[in-house]
Amino acid sequence: MNVTGILTRADVPHALHSFGDYEVYKVDFAELGILAAAAHELINIPAGKVFVDGFAIVTGAAASSGAATVAFSLDGFSFGSAVGKAALVEGAVIALNPGATGGAVSKLSGDTPAVLKVTVGTAALTDLKLLIAVKTVDYDRISHLG
Repeated sequence: MNVTGILTRADVPHALHSFGDYEVYKVDFAELGILAAAAHELINIPAGKVFVDGFAIVTGAAASSGAATVAFSLDGFSFGSAVGKAALVEGAVIALNPGATGGAVSKLSGDTPAVLKVTVGTAALTDLKLLIAVKTVDYDRISHLG
């Protein structure tokens, strides 16, 4: 399911805007209807932006009648292994670090945005709430450096 158009961006203090921009999204899996075991499109990273870092904080523990997992990816590049329901407890942090993928994970130009996806695996969720922070840099802002 694609929820990229209905997520609400949270206000972020100016202190986080040193080099690049953090955007923080509240993701309530039940409210958004993204509980099924499937890949779900969450956040569009606009063309011309470079995804440089991110993390997800569990604000409401995962619930499932089975052994649900979640895994994050950006345009086919995985951010590590799937995280099981038992580890998705309130306060847990999941790193969304492009360096861990072994490859480039974002668009530098063109008309197609990169898409951050979450894949619910093994079994459906019945609840999960996250804050997802993504940091991007405008390619034009850094292209003169190379």
